[in-house]
Amino acid sequence: MDKNKMPLAESLDIVYKANEHTRKYPSITEDTGSDSRFIQYVMTNILNRLWSLMEISNTQAAGALFGLNVSLSSELYTQMPASI
Repeated sequence: MDKNKMPLAESLDIVYKANEHTRKYPSITEDTGSDSRFIQYVMTNILNRLWSLMEISNTQAAGALFGLNVSLSSELYTQMPASI
């Protein structure tokens, strides 16, 4: 499964907002305050924001989970040699 690429400005905005969010709402785990916990928390927030921008149908999501091709069509296609 693939996503459309997003402009750099939009990507930077997502990183900025994720950083703001994690500073406003810090982690409550045992290792809170450590650099590794903060980076993990920011990266998880960034990934969640990126994935929330992706729009796919239920059928595409189910197909991706089963490892199927996510391209759907109601048409039948046949390959023919170019000489015909």
